[in-house]
Amino acid sequence: ELLAAHRIGEATYAQALAQWGEAGLVELLTLAGYFAMVCWVMNVARTPGPLQG
Repeated sequence: ELLAAHRIGEATYAQALAQWGEAGLVELLTLAGYFAMVCWVMNVARTPGPLQG
């Protein structure tokens, strides 16, 4: 939901908050954002992925 729509709905947020707590949710969102950013950089730089090399 986050990667597809660039946001999450209230129900998803509430469920994730209940599951992982505020610190865990921030950690999860940071991790997802980091990996998305790495993918964007690799795509722009035309870096082959591990299965393409």
